Amino acid sequence: MTVFVEDNGTGMNAGELNERMSRSVTDALAKSSSVGLDNINARLKLLYSDEYGVFAESDAKTGSRVNMRVPAFPAEEAQNDQ
Repeated sequence: MTVFVEDNGTGMNAGELNERMSRSVTDALAKSSSVGLDNINARLKLLYSDEYGVFAESDAKTGSRVNMRVPAFPAEEAQNDQ
């Protein structure tokens, strides 16, 4: 299941945001100055797998879009499959 949040604002640096999102789970959770999305991304990857998490797209002219991908079944089922 994917949840999309988008706006039509001035946009943000998606490359920098995606670079932060691609850090290792350990690094993301260890940083005390972690951005909320960074923390959520790390926890989703820990709980489910690298297939899930937070992904960002942005264009300075059209705004930003953040996608959060999670499995469409309860966490217990995901853990039983591993």
